[in-house]
Amino acid sequence: VRIGSIAIIQSIMLMKVLLFVVAMCHWSACLFWVIGRPESLMTDLLPPESAADFAALPHWTTLSRRDGADQGEWTFEQKPMEEQYIFCFYWTLGVMRTMPAEVTPVNFPERIFVLLFMFFALSAFAVSVASLTQAYFKIFERGRTFNDEYFFVRMYLNRFGAQKPLEARVKQFLAHLFERRRIMAKETNLMEKLPEVLKHDVQNML
Repeated sequence: VRIGSIAIIQSIMLMKVLLFVVAMCHWSACLFWVIGRPESLMTDLLPPESAADFAALPHWTTLSRRDGADQGEWTFEQKPMEEQYIFCFYWTLGVMRTMPAEVTPVNFPERIFVLLFMFFALSAFAVSVASLTQAYFKIFERGRTFNDEYFFVRMYLNRFGAQKPLEARVKQFLAHLFERRRIMAKETNLMEKLPEVLKHDVQNML
């Protein structure tokens, strides 16, 4: 499949970065839930004594919470599975920027997990933001550069008192060259390296 549009290519790049962030948050949310439970797949892999010691620790999923002074107590283990997953996903995404106030680690294994994840998330978040920013600006880079340079053309014409019809014709001609990729086209430098035979074939194709 041949994709010739910079906007499409960079949009695909944006989607890749977003999918990476979603996948990272998904797996981290699942791990945070597993580590936060007294009994889970992780404890099944531990020796019985270690599993019992881990279950005896306080866990963020079993701590009693209250929404208000007149509200009853509840724990995250009592919440529906959908709400548990959405909260863990939200919490993981929040840790990539700061520590959400709703839940904090309450035992040593949870603190170790959060510490390791925060180191990883800091780097991943920085790379993801940089990639998103770069991909976004590349989508509009050529058009924005053309508009910036045409602004100086208008200043030049106005300096010498060019009439509006002349200015409109200049803009129309430059826009035509821009649309036909005769100016401000990044492929120009490489195309100049082609032998004359290939240049001729390309020109005939266009």
